[in-house]
Amino acid sequence: MKIKLRTSDNVLVEVNDHRDMELSVLVRTCLVGCDTEEETEMDEEIPLPNVSHEILGYILEFTQHHCVETMKTIPRPLPTTNLEDLVGTWYNNFITRQEFEDIKLLSALVKAANYLDIHPLQELGCARMACLIRGNEVGEIRRILQL
Repeated sequence: MKIKLRTSDNVLVEVNDHRDMELSVLVRTCLVGCDTEEETEMDEEIPLPNVSHEILGYILEFTQHHCVETMKTIPRPLPTTNLEDLVGTWYNNFITRQEFEDIKLLSALVKAANYLDIHPLQELGCARMACLIRGNEVGEIRRILQL
């Protein structure tokens, strides 16, 4: 089943396979009562007022990969700042990519994962933020988080 997602910047994103977004509790809840096995297109759009088109692209990349390879549970407290040891190569490369060096973009991803209720992505984003600030003095943490 195809689903339509309307982002905060008013972009309509059509997802060809609803399973790509089943990781989102919010989207799953919106699909309750729909025949997801049917090869149809959802008539109504799911509004995502807290998710931009750019961030939704990253989320879809994450959820599509998660369908193929489930992410390992991240232990707490973090035993290491080496995320690759904790979650594997693909997930480490996803969250440590250059774009997410911009703390505002990383924060937007975590907020969107929280809004969409995608627990593994939210955990991964929070773990990345924790790795960035771990062992730093208060002033350096403020600089990193742009506070």
